[in-house]
Amino acid sequence: ALIAAFGTAGVVTSNPSASWEQSRAITADVTGIYVAGDDQSFAAPNTQWRIEKRDLTTGALIASFGTAGVVTSNSGLDWKFYAQVITADASGIYVAGWDNYSLGDKQWRIEKRDLTTGALIAAFGTAGVVTSNPSAGDDCAQAITADANGIYVAGFDKFPGNDEWRIEKRDLTTGALACTTTSNPSVGFDVVRAITAYASGLYVAGLDESLGDIEWRIEKYDGVCVSSVIEGLESKKGISIYPNPFNYSVTIQLSSTINNGELNIFNLYGQTTKTINNISGDKIIINRDNLPSGLYFIRLTEENKTIAADKLVITDK
Repeated sequence: ALIAAFGTAGVVTSNPSASWEQSRAITADVTGIYVAGDDQSFAAPNTQWRIEKRDLTTGALIASFGTAGVVTSNSGLDWKFYAQVITADASGIYVAGWDNYSLGDKQWRIEKRDLTTGALIAAFGTAGVVTSNPSAGDDCAQAITADANGIYVAGFDKFPGNDEWRIEKRDLTTGALACTTTSNPSVGFDVVRAITAYASGLYVAGLDESLGDIEWRIEKYDGVCVSSVIEGLESKKGISIYPNPFNYSVTIQLSSTINNGELNIFNLYGQTTKTINNISGDKIIINRDNLPSGLYFIRLTEENKTIAADKLVITDK
């Protein structure tokens, strides 16, 4: 039953403008409840982030938080500025969603704010804000959780050309990126909706289109940086890959010839799944063999030095 002491007969409403507003996420600690979403009080139809802190018992806005219980965030220009998820620990509240990096290019946005005042915490990212823009398409953060080891933000990006799962682990204090994990089970619509951390692992849930329709998908990770073995590889290109994604075989074209090189393929856990030795020339053909569909990382070395690295996506379609 609704608890009558909360708001009016158990209900609180908030309507800052005559346009469209939505609350999208909620969390709580012993001092209050924090509700995140968006409103159009800034300059409709432009949306801005909105976070309210309310009393646990009465639902009343807590005046010491922001301005009369509310903090907002906008760029002054963006049309779509959505706070999607929120979580809290003893050091602050973490809010994630997206903003418009440019027209047609949404990027992840993560803010850390003070539990009492709602002010951005300057030590986190740049003046309290971290952004992540892995592709030139729409990249959206849609889930967040935290434990003693870091914050985990999950959603999707369009790095391979379609929507793929993306999980970022970041430092609780600075927001610095510890590692990124992606999962791309199909060439269609693959999106994370929720994430939680427990003693036994990191659980991620959402959907994929690997069967040609939308299905549930749940993944479990060990909570550590599963990509630590391959950290830094994305900054070393020097190759072109086609087709990518691929089904049966893929060609890697090098920018220059090599002699007696070695190519290693890693899965998301940093495990070596395939090795090709004694590579010479400027072209490598890789057969899929029995590798399951998904995202892989490749590293090409010559004389024990990494000369090129990139991602491979294997699909069953």
